[in-house]
Amino acid sequence: MTRVYLDIAVGSQSAYDTALEEHLAVTSWLNKNASTYGLPSTVDELDEVGRETVESCFTGENPGVKCRLDPPESLIIGRLHFDLSASPNLVKQTENFTYLLTAQKSPGRNKKGLCYKDTPMHRFVEGFVLQGGDVIRGDGSGGESIYGGTLPDPKPPHQPHTYGSLSYASSSSKNSSTSQFFITLSPNTPAGIAERKKKLDNKYFPFGQLVSEDEALLKKLEERLGGQVGWDGMAGRGERCWVAECGVC
Repeated sequence: MTRVYLDIAVGSQSAYDTALEEHLAVTSWLNKNASTYGLPSTVDELDEVGRETVESCFTGENPGVKCRLDPPESLIIGRLHFDLSASPNLVKQTENFTYLLTAQKSPGRNKKGLCYKDTPMHRFVEGFVLQGGDVIRGDGSGGESIYGGTLPDPKPPHQPHTYGSLSYASSSSKNSSTSQFFITLSPNTPAGIAERKKKLDNKYFPFGQLVSEDEALLKKLEERLGGQVGWDGMAGRGERCWVAECGVC
């Protein structure tokens, strides 16, 4: 069984980059001027008085520049781990996913070097699914498998969906999945199980499962997106959500 991971980020990359530049400017200034002001050379070593001194001196020497002593919080919510199925019926599905995680190329496989890294999670339906993986357009209107087109639907038997299942998105026609995938968010309750059975099972085909230790992290991500009324990744409403890093463990 292969274990893979997705690092999911939420927020503004440009705002983060600006904040990081501001912080690095302060750390650089402190490293150069610490001895002049009788201060330690790193921010972590500063006490309350030291922090106030840095703020006063840095601002005095750099008017109009924000004195950001602390680094910005990482945009990465966390790392989601999935175990991919070892079923012989799902070889193409799991191979497609692992190649797209690593941008690996080989004869007849992923000739364009497509990769999930930096692709948006463009669709979120609270309590149902979180979807991404459009490696062509990034907005849910495209996608491509490593074989250059679509994937064949796997032969039965098919596993039912559960919370944290990993499946490919597809149109209503058969054999139409590409690179787009979704993570099932329907809870393991009678209502959630009934919803999955009606809307997902035998229409889409799970090929991976979130490890149980990461369920709390997925719920945290749900809460972050669910707290933004009208979040729509395709329309650009709400904070951007994307795959920051990905790979095989």
